Amino acid sequence: MNSSQKLKESQIPEKEKDKNKTQKSKEDAKETLKKIVEQARQAILENRLNATEEVHKAMIEYKEILGGENSVLLLPGLFIQAEAYIAESKLKKAEEFLQAAYWNLYQYNKPKEKGSEDGNKMGQDISEKENAEYNGQLHKIFSKLYFAQKDYKKALAELTIGIYTDSCSSDPENPQTSLNYYYMGQIFQQKKQISEAEQFYAKTSQCWYKYLKRFYQYGTPSSENLPEEVIFKEALQVLKQIEEYFRKHIDDNNIKLYIIPITQNLQAQAFVYKRLNNEAQYRHYMGLAYQEFLMQYGENHKKTKKVTEIQEIIKQRERDY
Repeated sequence: MNSSQKLKESQIPEKEKDKNKTQKSKEDAKETLKKIVEQARQAILENRLNATEEVHKAMIEYKEILGGENSVLLLPGLFIQAEAYIAESKLKKAEEFLQAAYWNLYQYNKPKEKGSEDGNKMGQDISEKENAEYNGQLHKIFSKLYFAQKDYKKALAELTIGIYTDSCSSDPENPQTSLNYYYMGQIFQQKKQISEAEQFYAKTSQCWYKYLKRFYQYGTPSSENLPEEVIFKEALQVLKQIEEYFRKHIDDNNIKLYIIPITQNLQAQAFVYKRLNNEAQYRHYMGLAYQEFLMQYGENHKKTKKVTEIQEIIKQRERDY
């Protein structure tokens, strides 16, 4: 460090230095908690026991650094523990964590609405984008809770708000957003509104198919802007459940009604497998889509040929790079 740098540093008031140090510690704790939450999400997808144990420990360790038990920065931990309890059918515990998350978010936004000085200070903890994402996530997890409680009216209302909140900050066709359409389909299926359920299932598959086909054919969006790996793993589970639903409902009388939804689903699964570096499953599912078109339309139909063409384009792009 040269003399001018030392001079500049010496001129920073001690109070300001302490403030900067505290903010750095808070940011580090925030990022660490988020990483542990992502690991827990992976564990939940794999049905591991005590999936959120490390999250609970981290929240205890970092609670004071993050601003106390009412801090908005604890929301990722509260959300994932609520989801884990829903998965375990411990709905009362899940509700407790969701109520805590609701309270922390409400307290965070309340001063901002009044325009108080405290609100401006608190506004440094999360961005407006994070604030909107947390609000949407809260509604979506409440929807899962009500779905588990078989209160489908409330589940539908909460998920509708969650999807709307997401759509304000991201493309409704975004595949990550489209996972919500699957859960919407589940609600309609339980309400015996089968046509609506099938439309949402088909839309989920279509979003993943189109998004990843565009990525592998044209390289857009860039790989840095793709969802995280854990989202792809969740998508794979969802797409398989949608495939299973359509398989159960296909017969000789309605095959043409389901051919596009199921082939888009199969190709979406193929692309997800490719993103997860499973080339064997990628080829297998592209082959299944090809066979579906072959049986319905023959080898010379444009839809049948298109499956092969996509694979050839992807191969060529990989050779070029």
